[in-house]
Amino acid sequence: MQSHSKKNIYPDDIISLRHRIHQDPSLSGHEEKTVNHLVDWFSSFNASITPICESRGLLVTFDHGISGKSIVLRAETDALPIMTTSNKTWASKTIGVSHACGHDGHAATLASLAAFLEETVFPGKVTLLFQPDEERGLGAARVLKEEAFKQLKPDLIFGFHNLPSYPLGTFVVKDKVFTAASCGVKIKLSGETAHASTPYTGVSPTHAVMELIRSIPEMSQTENQDDFRLITLTHARIGEETWGIAPGEATLCFTVRTFSTQELSQLINEIMDKSKTIASKHHLGINTSEHEYFKATYNHIEPYSQLIHCLKSNGFDYMMKKEPFPWSEDFGNYTELIEGSFFGIGAGLDHPALHAPDYDYPDETIGIMHRFFQSLLKQYWS
Repeated sequence: MQSHSKKNIYPDDIISLRHRIHQDPSLSGHEEKTVNHLVDWFSSFNASITPICESRGLLVTFDHGISGKSIVLRAETDALPIMTTSNKTWASKTIGVSHACGHDGHAATLASLAAFLEETVFPGKVTLLFQPDEERGLGAARVLKEEAFKQLKPDLIFGFHNLPSYPLGTFVVKDKVFTAASCGVKIKLSGETAHASTPYTGVSPTHAVMELIRSIPEMSQTENQDDFRLITLTHARIGEETWGIAPGEATLCFTVRTFSTQELSQLINEIMDKSKTIASKHHLGINTSEHEYFKATYNHIEPYSQLIHCLKSNGFDYMMKKEPFPWSEDFGNYTELIEGSFFGIGAGLDHPALHAPDYDYPDETIGIMHRFFQSLLKQYWS
């Protein structure tokens, strides 16, 4: 490996980039503004810059023409429909939208590697992937369909997420499954309205709803990691806000989580069967649908081992988690097809929670992640 003398514009400029992205957030499906900020950043570097997903995502590839592995590092570009309560000077300027999950910090972390990747002559190529639509679980699947991504022929992919309530700058690692598979299930019941004084002349979904609310969450099992199932009722509505009409329809929404993508499919089928049985019992029509489907994020043995070796040999603080996280990440779409590993970085024990209105990405972790990715890549190049 060789290095040139170009100035490594870190950390001040990269923090400013993070703050600009934070001030100018975009919701899932509308990430063009964030991509524009990133394109402006990378325009001064000798890299291949390829907008993807209708310019809502971006591939930035550094290739010095030497045969070797194709490595992808992934961050996200979307923000959330959350009104910020932050009083920081770089707080969101878009009403009702904010980077309350830290995707601005993830993107800035990868952007911080630009000078290092340009100045260092290495084998193979490294692509910085800025993925849209992670929050809805749609982005990774979309990226995998992009011809520009297919042309990379990735050998390895790495991703990470910041974790409030963990020590600042401490890496959080887990072999095999890192995050749960999950899916939203919507159940719509249809009967027949009636006058509220004679509800028996209609077909009310009320008793079916009460039975579903009791029976479906009882299918959860959270004590054993191997059989983990969590079903959470997130929404329920029966009829309309009125006093003269007995209801004729109802809607229930559940979020289903397991530590296996295969187990998730099986559990969803069980919920659908249970719902249809109850609907039939109460003479109701039923329509079911699935939403925001996330596969389990699985860490492969070789890249996970390289990750651990990098942490140990370079003196990074880290902790090994015994059980997967119950939340979901669409990074699992990649590791289903590509060797890869996902990990966490502590945002601070008292840091505001993800998706909280006062959340702001901890800039201190960017330097730590910057050094880590340099060390990890050098490990593969040696």
